[in-house]
Amino acid sequence: MHLPHCVDVAGALLVKSTEGETFFDESGELSASVRQVWTFLHETAKSEAILTNTCGQLHAAGVVEPWPILIQGENGTQQITGLHGVNELTLNALDDAAFGQLRRTSVFDVAYAQLLSMANLSTLGELAQTRAQAEAAERAKAEIKPMITLPEDNTIDWDWSKIGR
Repeated sequence: MHLPHCVDVAGALLVKSTEGETFFDESGELSASVRQVWTFLHETAKSEAILTNTCGQLHAAGVVEPWPILIQGENGTQQITGLHGVNELTLNALDDAAFGQLRRTSVFDVAYAQLLSMANLSTLGELAQTRAQAEAAERAKAEIKPMITLPEDNTIDWDWSKIGR
């Protein structure tokens, strides 16, 4: 897989300076930090290509379908559209030839990972609700003005002459 190096020379991140990260070392090779980013991006692109191929095979086998997701939010139930998932019943009902072909191409890792992730969807909704409640509590707390405020240095200057009268 060949990916080009591209730099936005008109962007504000590219400057002529002796400070910051260099793109190339003294020998003209990518600098260590740029090579690290480049390696990460290259591996990500390779993984994306593999995943695209895997999903295509699952789709061709007829086991991918729209994934109806309902999320309970502050404003009631909301439907999320545009996502697809593996139908476990259809996957298990594949004939031996189709099942064997998918097994030989190692697509079951992705299929089962997606099936397992479906169980986490309710947890994701609960976490979103908890976060929304915590943010609302913080907003409410910020709106309440204290009855007594201390000076910036957190000291209290007592007028002892007025105590005990």
